[in-house]
This record gives sequence, structure tokens and C-alpha cells, in this order.
Amino acid sequence: MRAALLLLTILLALAPPAAARPPVRSLAAGRFLFLFTEPDRGVADHLAEIGPATLAKIEGRLHIHLPVPIRVHIQERLQIPNSVAVAEWIEGLAIANRNTILLRSPRVSTSPLNLETVFAHELTHLALHRRVPRGLPRWLDEGLAMLVSRELRPGDIPILARLAATQSLTDFTGGRPDFGGARAPRAAYAQALSMVHYLKQEGGWEGLARLLDRLAAGDGVATAIAAVYDDGFHGSVEGWRSAVRLRYTWLPLILSGSLVWFLASPVVGLGLLRKWRIGQRRIREMAEEEAIADATEELEAQWERSYRTEDPEERRTGDSTDPPPKA
Repeated sequence: MRAALLLLTILLALAPPAAARPPVRSLAAGRFLFLFTEPDRGVADHLAEIGPATLAKIEGRLHIHLPVPIRVHIQERLQIPNSVAVAEWIEGLAIANRNTILLRSPRVSTSPLNLETVFAHELTHLALHRRVPRGLPRWLDEGLAMLVSRELRPGDIPILARLAATQSLTDFTGGRPDFGGARAPRAAYAQALSMVHYLKQEGGWEGLARLLDRLAAGDGVATAIAAVYDDGFHGSVEGWRSAVRLRYTWLPLILSGSLVWFLASPVVGLGLLRKWRIGQRRIREMAEEEAIADATEELEAQWERSYRTEDPEERRTGDSTDPPPKA
């Protein structure tokens, strides 16, 4: 027994000391408190510089005032303070009951999104959860966060085109779209952003703020949309579907030369019907092969502009609509 204890003591003495965790620094900036390690000081300084304007824009649009301080943890491995670690693929997390945001350090991040976008996205989640404490439908929560943070991914265009061509667009009922599974999330995020953008076009930011008012008062999402938008819930969903089908089914067909054929052809009857069927079949084949992006390349600039059009309230305040530079 004594020999075993002696051996254990020797092994502990020879073992290399555990690497000490780098000390956590803090930076108070306005209503924010940033917590970080020394290698991320530049990141904290940059977020402290852009944070007030980002917060003011979110609070103005969503009609909410977040309490202070808003804690922002910049970490190599995301971990909820005094709790568990977060999955490796998550780049940011809003913890509403702690008024806290976790952000993965750009030194180790593999996300195609820049840090400013992730910061604005999670800050919007924080504001939404404060605005409607009982929570929002996932598609509305994510769609609003993506719209406010200008989280545009051109890769979403082929996804929406494929869904439109195969008549697979969601109806936003029964927990749809599905944010789980291996391939479902990207389609779910694309549809959520597209639907919320459609509602913004229909009623502006003021309409979205009134929608949040109704949800905060206890209305279900269908009732709330019916109270704010003339077409009601099902009419709004069908209006969105029609808009997506027009943009990503008919317009690619027109841009591919069918409009020229239609205007030049002396035979419109059976020839038009045959051409339409061929065009529809071709679109479906392209969608199944995930090559529809080639037919919609012409539309990507239009999509980009539609999401980045300057808002009237921004023109009045003089805010820039250009995305901030990367840190």
C-alpha cells in the first residue's frame, strides 16, 4: 500500500502542470459588457464600436428596449457561463434569461458569415425574446433575425428555386418548415427569411412591429397575421408562395429565351402548350440535379438589391445600408 502511494506521489510530481486558462478581460462600452481573452481584444474593440448603432437599429425596428448590461462573451469554444459547452457548429447563441450573447472567436470560426452579421443576428434574437417572452414560431424568430442582420446567402436562391419547381414550399403550419435533420435546416432558413421579407414588403417594419405586439398580447401567429395583414395568414402564405414561384420558376424560364420564342412564334396554340410543358419538365430536371442555379444566375443581383434596399427611416437618420467591414 505504501509503495503504491509512493509511486502515485512520484507520478503526480513528474506530471506536467495543466495549462492555465488565459484570464478573461472585460470591456464596458455603453450598454454592453464584452468578455474576452487577450487575443480577441481587437474583436471586442470592433464590436464595441459598432454595437451601439446595431442595437439602436434593432430596438427601433422591433420597438423594444433591452436592459443593461448586455453581456457579450467572445470565446474559442462556446460555453454557457457556469454551465455546459455548446455544439461546435454553433457560431453564436442568445441566452434571453441572462441577457447574454455568446460569439465564437473569428480566430477559430469556420462560418461563411462575418462576425458583424452573427452579432446582429444574436442581438436580434435577444430583443425578440425580450419582446415576446413566451417565444415565437421558429420560422418567424429566425426569419426576423436574418432580415434585421441582413443575413443573405446567394446559395439560398437555388434552394428556393428547387422548392418552387417541385411544389415543395412550406405552408408554415404544424411546426413547418423543419429546422432539424441533416439537410432540412438550410431550406428552412431560406424559406423563413423569404417569408418574413415578403411580410416586410407588405407592411414595412411597422407592420412587423404590430405583428410582434399581437404576439406579445397572446395571439397565435395565424390570428396575429390576420389582424395586421389584409390577406390573413393563409392568404399571406399563398401570396408568398406565388411570389417565389414567379421569381424562381417563371422568370428563369423567360430569361432562358422562352419569352423571345413566344413573341416570335406564329403558332401560339398547341405550340405554346408544348413549349410550356417542355419548359416545366426542364425546370424540374434542373431542380432535381441541383443545377437550377445556372438558370437563375441573372436573378442573384435582383435578390441582393431587394434585401439591401435602403429603408426610408435609414435615409432620414443618415444610417448607411452598407454592411460593416470585417474585423
